Amino acid sequence: MPLTIESHNFVHPPQVYFPNALPNANLASSVDIKLKSYWIKEAARRVCIQFVEVNTFKRTHFSASIKSQGPTAEVIASAAQNAKVKEAAARAALSARIRSYANLQEGWDGYNANAVHESAIINCEALVNNLPFDIIDKFSINDIYPTPNGTITIEIGDSENYFVIDTGKAQVLYYFRFEDNLKGLDEAVDFTADVVEKISELFTEFQSCFTPA
Repeated sequence: MPLTIESHNFVHPPQVYFPNALPNANLASSVDIKLKSYWIKEAARRVCIQFVEVNTFKRTHFSASIKSQGPTAEVIASAAQNAKVKEAAARAALSARIRSYANLQEGWDGYNANAVHESAIINCEALVNNLPFDIIDKFSINDIYPTPNGTITIEIGDSENYFVIDTGKAQVLYYFRFEDNLKGLDEAVDFTADVVEKISELFTEFQSCFTPA
């Protein structure tokens, strides 16, 4: 005769009834013990499953909550600090390269080159320290070099398309070439307070030449 189960509640083992008593009492007791052992294990298994599901739910929703909130103030502050460190290091490296040309003497190129004037160094360093960092970040120390005229030039690009800033002791020249077209100043102008803004505007125009229409 098949066994019947009263309840499926996994927390408590179901009560088992034997419609017709088994002929052997020991056998009935053994079957009952095995069934109770099974349900105890089953209850433990299901509790474990629920624990895992609940914790998975919590972790998923916690992660979603963090993502929806965006970066924390600490993360933003750290990124800002790192950006400031990067900017300071870049400007310092360029300034160091500019100041190194103060050691050049007359004829430093093996011919008749003029020594770099102290004011040219001051003016060029002022540009490096005041131009927006999104421009400065495009320069490397190898883009800065002295000229036989005693000026300091910053030049980026290639042989076909390039941007040039040439600083002297009292004047500055800046222009760019793109696809055989020159734009900028035809001659050097006085180093005035608005020169940084004008160079920034011209550099932005130079960069836009590389952006597809």
